[in-house]
Amino acid sequence: MARKNVRPPNLVYHATAQCNEESIKEKGLLPFFGDVYAASSPQDALTFMGMRLFHHLHVDGKEIDCPNGAAHDCTLCGGTGTVSLPHVVDHDYIVVFTIDTSHMPKKWYPGTDHNPEFFGNATSWVYTGGPIPPKALINVSHYTPAEEN
Repeated sequence: MARKNVRPPNLVYHATAQCNEESIKEKGLLPFFGDVYAASSPQDALTFMGMRLFHHLHVDGKEIDCPNGAAHDCTLCGGTGTVSLPHVVDHDYIVVFTIDTSHMPKKWYPGTDHNPEFFGNATSWVYTGGPIPPKALINVSHYTPAEEN
């Protein structure tokens, strides 16, 4: 069954980690798994993503010797002899972007990526039209852990 294009609210909200803020301001919101995800309110965006965004994994070039030894034929290290390790990064705040949907009024669909009953009736939106340009991001808010509750 095909999804039905629905006019979204005039404003929707996208929560992301602190480490993504500058890139999003510069490039806009880029699709993840082909779509951009948003919510009907800042609170809904935080409900979906809050705890996951304060503590998440980064792979930033910290390397260790491959447990399989020096340079060799290995799927773990790709034959380089070193492995980049992910590590948990704690952030000071979560960023919530306000999106003005008038810049891209079509290709929005009600989200089915979250169970509303589990998330306190929070609602999500999916944009399938590619990146959301920086000009559509009309506000940026920062939420600390104390404000998330």
